[in-house]
Amino acid sequence: MNPIRPLRIRVVALIFLLSAAGFTIGLRLLERHGTDPVRLSGAVVVVLLLAAVAVAALGLRIRRWIRRGEHIDPIGATRTLVLGQAAGIAGALQAGYCAGQVLVSIPRLPAPEPQLVLVTAAAALVAALALAGAGLLAQWCCRIPPDDDDPENRPPGPPRAA
Repeated sequence: MNPIRPLRIRVVALIFLLSAAGFTIGLRLLERHGTDPVRLSGAVVVVLLLAAVAVAALGLRIRRWIRRGEHIDPIGATRTLVLGQAAGIAGALQAGYCAGQVLVSIPRLPAPEPQLVLVTAAAALVAALALAGAGLLAQWCCRIPPDDDDPENRPPGPPRAA
């Protein structure tokens, strides 16, 4: 059985940067054709923050079980790990979209509507980054410490006397 490969922070950052660039270009093209960016609802911020709290809580629960040496349901731990990875990717994508909205709204700030778009998009950007961070935290919490009896986990060198 192959272990699940961890989601690296560089990958999350790359997803964020590429989606921010793509959404900025797409929103600017829509703006040139006379379509204003859709203002995000405040509910988006609340939902993203609630999701971030839930993902972090699930990850910390697994970490607490590991530290206490309690029995861990392997399926539940795997689901939490995959949820953390999905939250990291989804948070990075959503943060990229929000960053695109912020970047498109900045040049039009004197008008009141772009100010509302900017404030809501900035709040959603912070919430989306919190979701991505919670996903990476949950993934980190699901790491199992190496087994001391496993010869593969010993440092290289001469064998120690027992």
